[in-house]
Amino acid sequence: MAFVTRPEAAEIRRLLHALREPLGAFSIGLELFDTEMMTTADQARLKRMRIEIQRASAALADIDFVLENGHPKETRPPRQAKP
Repeated sequence: MAFVTRPEAAEIRRLLHALREPLGAFSIGLELFDTEMMTTADQARLKRMRIEIQRASAALADIDFVLENGHPKETRPPRQAKP
């Protein structure tokens, strides 16, 4: 994997910041629905939206980590359940 040069890293970080801002706004907007009466289906949709916002935020954090460290975070394989 080729390392990102400093000027390119700075530009990518600006883009990451620009993407995080609307994610934060969406997250705050979703909190407004917490006080609303909703159907079970609507609650499920709201939960799914929150999960997707968290996934997008984690992906942006992973990109930022690679820019900072030059490699992705180490991940451990999931544990297998013992029979």
